[in-house]
Amino acid sequence: LKLDLYRRDFTMNTLAVELDPARFGQLIDYFGAQRDFKDKAIRVLHNYSFVEDPTRVFRAIRYEQRLGFRIGKHTANLIQNAVKMNLPVHLSGRRLTNELKLILNEENPAPAIRRMHEYELLPFLHPDIAYSSQMARLLEEIRSVLAWFNLSFIGNGCDRWLVYLLALADPLSGEGL
Repeated sequence: LKLDLYRRDFTMNTLAVELDPARFGQLIDYFGAQRDFKDKAIRVLHNYSFVEDPTRVFRAIRYEQRLGFRIGKHTANLIQNAVKMNLPVHLSGRRLTNELKLILNEENPAPAIRRMHEYELLPFLHPDIAYSSQMARLLEEIRSVLAWFNLSFIGNGCDRWLVYLLALADPLSGEGL
């Protein structure tokens, strides 16, 4: 069990529940997940976590923003190292797109996009994508319009991630698209 849990992306995903009748229902916490939940911290299990799977960089940001947690200092340093080593370049388009879709489908993806900018991850999506005050305003306007749309056209959903993707692509020229 411990080896299986060690392969997880973050400590918060390593909690298990005892199924043995003698200890049924007891939490199993080998990696300090309960402490990290209490501290609202996102931590990886080992130093090679982002080397093994660079999508974890994007996932850390998504969890941080969704849960209102913070990325731990050591984990933040590992993210910065992964970016310096260009590790996200090795992601397939499909894996990167899947992570990006998950981020852009969040209720409010703007903070995660800003955080991706802070970690210098946006150029891995496209070299000309840059976060700016103009993009921040556009993201906020999109959020307002989508809220209006959802109230006005109940049952007629839209692919919100595509709308936010268009906002990310806004700075691109015709040739960049």
